[in-house]
Amino acid sequence: MQRRDLALGKVFPRHPRMTAEQLFSVLSGAVWGPPTLVFFLLVSFYLTFRLGLPQIRSFRRACVAAFSVEPGQADQGGEISPWRSFLTMLAGAIGSGNIAGVATAIATGGPGAVFWMWIAGGLSMALKFTEALLGFHFRVKDPDGRYSAGPMYYLRDGLRWPFLAAVFALVAGLAAASTGPMVQSNTISTVLESEFSVPRWVSAASLFVAVFLVVIGGLKRIAAWAEKLVPLKLLLYVGGSLLVFVFFLDRLPATLLLIFQAAFSPQAALGGFAGAGVWQAMRFGLARGVYANEAGLGTAAYLYGVSQSRLPVRQGLIAMLDCFVITFITCTTTAMVITVSGVWSSGLRGAPLVASGFHAALPGWGGWIVAVSCTLFAYTNLIGWSYYGEKSFEFLLGRKVALPYRWAYCLIVPVGAISTIDLVWLYGDFLNGLQALFNLVAVILLAGEAVSLFKNEIK
Repeated sequence: MQRRDLALGKVFPRHPRMTAEQLFSVLSGAVWGPPTLVFFLLVSFYLTFRLGLPQIRSFRRACVAAFSVEPGQADQGGEISPWRSFLTMLAGAIGSGNIAGVATAIATGGPGAVFWMWIAGGLSMALKFTEALLGFHFRVKDPDGRYSAGPMYYLRDGLRWPFLAAVFALVAGLAAASTGPMVQSNTISTVLESEFSVPRWVSAASLFVAVFLVVIGGLKRIAAWAEKLVPLKLLLYVGGSLLVFVFFLDRLPATLLLIFQAAFSPQAALGGFAGAGVWQAMRFGLARGVYANEAGLGTAAYLYGVSQSRLPVRQGLIAMLDCFVITFITCTTTAMVITVSGVWSSGLRGAPLVASGFHAALPGWGGWIVAVSCTLFAYTNLIGWSYYGEKSFEFLLGRKVALPYRWAYCLIVPVGAISTIDLVWLYGDFLNGLQALFNLVAVILLAGEAVSLFKNEIK
């Protein structure tokens, strides 16, 4: 037997086994490859014109919807107010990727990536509008009077595809329960260790307590904390960025010109800089624009679907506004700090690149602003994403799973804080890609119903 194996080995040489990290690298690259990106953009483009350019024509109504109170709102069913839905969505969507991810996209794709990020973000507003509207329209009321929503409900009740609804819930639940507590907690512990010399075990223990005290209370407690922390993190990060812009005020016109030139120029934006051509700028800018605002993943349906309201379109409009805030305020803030300060071609990547931009204008203070912002961004993302996993598993197993899930989620947090999580990133990207594909199919097939709801309500 041994000789036969040796003989066969000469005919069929053995190849090194693919590691789990290599496997998920291939899988995540496949699901987030050009075909998926093109599909995202085509769906967003289609919805934009099918709905009649809501990003422009209904933007004012979106602002009014987000900041106004509906008469009798608390008595109209739902779990949390539209305002808290808005802030909880921002809590989950604005994570460390809005700092580190945008920075890496520009470092790799050049300043032109900013323009394509804007294009993707603008088109994605119609997609997120549709997800939230469908989430609210197909929400269900449990026997105990609580509401549940998410893409699995419009897959099951809108398209009558119960099996795909269950598959979506499983994929989305696994993604939220693993990448959320692992990746974001690791980001926080890494930042605290590098900037403030906080040992990782201290971060791990502190994060467990901080997350447990919020997540164990469910959506209403998560939303209450989001209402406090989201304005704080935006004020700190955007306020600090404005100081950088003031310091480099004379460079702003040239920076904007560079962004538009690099988006369409086949030459490198700066001599010798590799990867700043049109394709790289489009690829990394569009990918970051799609990934940052969560349009397409279906997360908007979970939160806006359980808002206290009687108007589905109102939830869609607010979701459209949150997509605007994520792309055109937080992501653009990161992009402009990097480009206006001139550090984008320094060779740095991720959060250190953003910190370098802040340091250029605010020596000594820049690193603190980025470190604290990264921590707040990651923490709010951490507590926000816990809800998506909970509702996904509830769809599969019933309400009895809620409390065990919350405990499990919190226990994973310290593991992520002290671990190396490259594999988790790839695994999570793969699951999120599958989640997005299932959701996009549902959204495009239910687009007619969304358009009908929109036109009926705005009459």
